[in-house]
Amino acid sequence: MKLNDIIKLSMNSLSHRGLRSWLTILGIVIGVAAVVSIISIGSGTRQIISSQLGGLGADIITISPGFERAFGGGFGGPERERRQATTTTQNLTNRDIQIIKSVSGVQFVNGIISDRLDVTYLGQSASVSVQGVDPLAWREITTSELESGRYLTPSDENAIVIGNRIAQDMFKKPLVINTQISIEGKTFSVVGILKASGGFGGGSDNT
Repeated sequence: MKLNDIIKLSMNSLSHRGLRSWLTILGIVIGVAAVVSIISIGSGTRQIISSQLGGLGADIITISPGFERAFGGGFGGPERERRQATTTTQNLTNRDIQIIKSVSGVQFVNGIISDRLDVTYLGQSASVSVQGVDPLAWREITTSELESGRYLTPSDENAIVIGNRIAQDMFKKPLVINTQISIEGKTFSVVGILKASGGFGGGSDNT
């Protein structure tokens, strides 16, 4: 059969079965568009996740304590009062850190204690996320770079490294190396300032 005959036969079929044919074509177009859209969304999501993980470091794993919930039954009365829903949170301990260190392939373990505390400088106070770290492990793990000063060392006492936003924007006067600030009434000396970045510890309000 010649190509012209095939085209004529196809056009005749379309003209005699117009609505059904166009619905079939529309279904094919929508199906192909849906597949292309799903592939594009999946590819974009994968790139976003990869870039976020890359900012943390491809070989870094964060372990956080979990929680348990217990829900009581009953619709009223003493039984319900005795079995109210409860939430129990737990913290990781030094024993947990030692167990993680013993896992094959683990090079460094950085135990972190974090809280949001009041930081005061020249009479001005601000609520800031503060983290206590293991200086040696944090130095090896962190992906944040210094803009000035140095990282923490095991011999440091009452010393801190601060994020760039704290140094530049948090207070009326910028913080510089050797600036003395107060955290919950205790004096600390700034020994390092991190570079501004979109990742953890750089442009954020962490000390």
